Amino acid sequence: DGFSNLQEYLYGPSPITSYGSLVSTTSSGGTIVLRWLQIRIRGTYTLQQSSSLTTGSWITASPEIPALDINQAGAPPDYDYFTVSLPIENGNLFYRVVGVEN
Repeated sequence: DGFSNLQEYLYGPSPITSYGSLVSTTSSGGTIVLRWLQIRIRGTYTLQQSSSLTTGSWITASPEIPALDINQAGAPPDYDYFTVSLPIENGNLFYRVVGVEN
């Protein structure tokens, strides 16, 4: 599936399947919604943004703060779904969720 063991540990996809996504996206109107799993302990997550995909161009997204999703159906034990809604803007703007082990 192309994910490292650490990524699968932090974001919760199954390490025994060859498909999956660390972050899912949906859009409606002028908003895009990002949704991902976070491990409850031993992980720290940061939402970042960039106008390009080059190394060193990523900054912490502000003021958007991810929130605990009210729909936790299907979340594995010790994981929670988080979401953030972002305005769709003119031009390129990329987002990523960076997880690190504590």
